[in-house]
Amino acid sequence: MLCCAANLPDNRLTPEMAGDVSPPRPRVLVAEDQASVADAITILLKQNGLDVQTVDSPDAAIRALQAHEFDLVLMDMNYHRDTTTGAEGLELLARIQILDRGLPVIVMTAWGSIEVAVQAMQRGASDFIQKPWDNRWLIEVIERQIRRAEQARRAARQEQFEMDEAVEIQRKLVPQTMPSIPGTEISAVLHTARPIGGDYFDVLKLSDTSLAVCVADAVGKGVPAALLMANLQAVVRAVAGPSPAELCARVNRILRATDISGKYTSLFYGVLDANSMEFSYCNAGHPSPLLLTNQGNLVALERGGAVLGHFPDWKYEQDTVRLGRGDRMVIYTDGIAEATNVAGEQFGLKGIAATLRAHASGEAEEIRDQIMNAVQHHCGGPPEDDATLLVIALLGNRVSGAGVGRR
Repeated sequence: MLCCAANLPDNRLTPEMAGDVSPPRPRVLVAEDQASVADAITILLKQNGLDVQTVDSPDAAIRALQAHEFDLVLMDMNYHRDTTTGAEGLELLARIQILDRGLPVIVMTAWGSIEVAVQAMQRGASDFIQKPWDNRWLIEVIERQIRRAEQARRAARQEQFEMDEAVEIQRKLVPQTMPSIPGTEISAVLHTARPIGGDYFDVLKLSDTSLAVCVADAVGKGVPAALLMANLQAVVRAVAGPSPAELCARVNRILRATDISGKYTSLFYGVLDANSMEFSYCNAGHPSPLLLTNQGNLVALERGGAVLGHFPDWKYEQDTVRLGRGDRMVIYTDGIAEATNVAGEQFGLKGIAATLRAHASGEAEEIRDQIMNAVQHHCGGPPEDDATLLVIALLGNRVSGAGVGRR
């Protein structure tokens, strides 16, 4: 779910604060059971500016990796228990990858064990060195692999920084506080299956007594869907007004003009007028919101047209429903209705309607929480798809009754 991020102090040292501090020397773990070989490698690596720790068994190597950080592992493929097949080395390689898949590993083999080196490369080793080795070539391979690993770490840090920024931007694209008009409560929640997603909701105050609500869902997930949704949000805010059908038609033309093949968006847009107690809406290919009236009738809000951005000249329609005090409305994306349990059963309209009826006298926030709790209970955890829910509660007393209708 999108949530606020805490403002943390920046505790990083600047060069001025730290003084002229040389960067730490790269640390290499050498796993080799022959003491003379380990000593020779240690002297060579230290002469070339590397810190070295040696171990003589796979278990000792794992303990060292669990206790300290290393930039590279240089490991033999054969140890005391098995001096020919390389099985211990392959097992050690697998254990290292479980600890840190990004840690470069160079394996060392004798000329007669070249097939073992090939197996190690196929299973994730970064490179291999044959014994006896050429000192210059060994150092070159080690330095190259350390550089590649550092470049990969920098790229991963940059990618994570950009993703964090994207999450924060998307969080701020949805309302942080809900606009309100007399006699109305609105509450919403947006859950993303990935750090960012393609669902979107907005609440726009049009006047002191009227506001517009919209919930949308872009095809796909992740960054591509989030970019589509950011574009949609900008367009909706630019053309928002009291006519839902006109808004959908204009948004459709603008999105269609971008000519992004195969990409489209569903949108539900409605305008609530507190004076007339009317709700005008247009449903552009979106799952039908449910209106539970104070008489207990359940109305599906279906009138509208096709999804946005796919059909260039679609003529959208709108409808108007009369509201009463105590009415409750839920607008949602398919991540709610299509949330699936282990048996493959969807939460569905039945689940939404049942939960809405069970908590019909509750406030908007309570209904929102109860539906999301029911979805999580049904799934055994958070929904696997992006899921958005917006609840509108008309304040006032409710009357009992039952019925089903469609609009």
